[in-house]
This record gives sequence, structure tokens and C-alpha cells, in this order.
Amino acid sequence: MKTLQEYLALDYPIKVRELMTAEGGGWLVTFPDLKGIIDTGETLEEAIEDATEAKNGWLEILVADGKVVPEPNSAQYGKKDAL
Repeated sequence: MKTLQEYLALDYPIKVRELMTAEGGGWLVTFPDLKGIIDTGETLEEAIEDATEAKNGWLEILVADGKVVPEPNSAQYGKKDAL
């Protein structure tokens, strides 16, 4: 089993989408390999930063609880793959 630091160092692909004004504007960020990690921000940078913090916290909990952590495998998505 990997350590938390090893999991944090993995390059999990992200998916970003600009939100329409009707959706409140800003940006939506998800991690395809980590279901449930979703965050938004007014700017793309803020959304990525907030989602990365959420991902890191989620990984920390899984590792601390000895649970299985998914490996990155969504090769179809780029690092900043906009919809």
C-alpha cells in the first residue's frame, strides 16, 4: 500500500467546465477517477485549488482508514480538459 505522500504525488486527471450564468457562473472541477470530488470557484485557478484541497483531504481520510485508493486511469481526460 502506498503512503499518503505517494498518493498525493500521483497525477489524477481533472475535468473542468465553465459554468453558465444560469448555473451561477464560475468553474466546475471534478476528478474522473475520484467519484464525488467536485468543487467550484469564481476563477479557474480558484476552482482547481479548491478541488485539489478536497482531493487531498479525501485521500488523507482513505489512507488513514486503510481503505483502497483508486489509481489514476482516466487517460481520456487531459490535465485541464474542458467540456
